[in-house]
Amino acid sequence: NDAIAAQVRERLGAAGANADFGQLLQELGPRLGEGRRNIQTALREAQKILTSQQWKKVPDPVKNPFRRFGGGGGGGS
Repeated sequence: NDAIAAQVRERLGAAGANADFGQLLQELGPRLGEGRRNIQTALREAQKILTSQQWKKVPDPVKNPFRRFGGGGGGGS
């Protein structure tokens, strides 16, 4: 995800202070989605490696990094 983050930072920097955020989201959305999928895949792989006891000890914000105040989800619990 480092390459994705670098590309997003570069594009945001190039957009400047008066950027069209709708256009930026349209351009960057696929890359951000790819990064999110990479994280979800890594979490599933980690869960497969850990025992159920170990997985229970992983903090919820780590298991569900995309969860916001009362919604969303990811990573599985």
